[in-house]
Amino acid sequence: MSLALLLSQFQHSLGLQRCFGGKRLAVDDAHYAAVGWPSLAYEWWQQGGNMDWAIGAELVYGDWSGEFSNVDVGFALNVPMKWQLSQSGRANIAFKLAPGGMIGGISAPGSDVFVAGFRAEMAVPISIDMNERINLLTGVSSPFTLMFVEGADPFVIIPIMPRLGVEFAAADWITPFMLLEIGPVIAVGDFGSEIELGLRASIGSVFF
Repeated sequence: MSLALLLSQFQHSLGLQRCFGGKRLAVDDAHYAAVGWPSLAYEWWQQGGNMDWAIGAELVYGDWSGEFSNVDVGFALNVPMKWQLSQSGRANIAFKLAPGGMIGGISAPGSDVFVAGFRAEMAVPISIDMNERINLLTGVSSPFTLMFVEGADPFVIIPIMPRLGVEFAAADWITPFMLLEIGPVIAVGDFGSEIELGLRASIGSVFF
């Protein structure tokens, strides 16, 4: 077998493993681990019929929904699900839904304040094949959240966050990635409404 054919097969196997943009999962299961703002996260992904799904957990130490949801320390569980919508040329488009919940606390003078949140994150992840080993990640996400803060009325957080990142097939068992999400975040409650710039950023790897 020629060296060129071996290299082609190796690159093809790498390409099959890149799956966390708009592509379907190409193996039976995968492990996602990431660190950044606002959390340290892990997800165990599975194939399931016409979609991929996962069970995930987060150690939260910041704005869980990009803005207005800052906690000093918290713990979250979520169940992400992803459906591939279309493939056109080098672009793959999917729809992602990730319901979940979080409990945590905020340190205040003289006491700690309990916080909790319920999130129905919706996203349109898009991946664009740059070559056999690199994908550009883009799209938009909206981690829509209902927040509860001890001693205050509940409020709603509505983020609209375009995303930009890259994933790299380093080997047939690991795909490192970087992802940045930044955009306007609206909070609505008994205080009226406020808008701020929100940010989420992560770096990590998918293991197969």
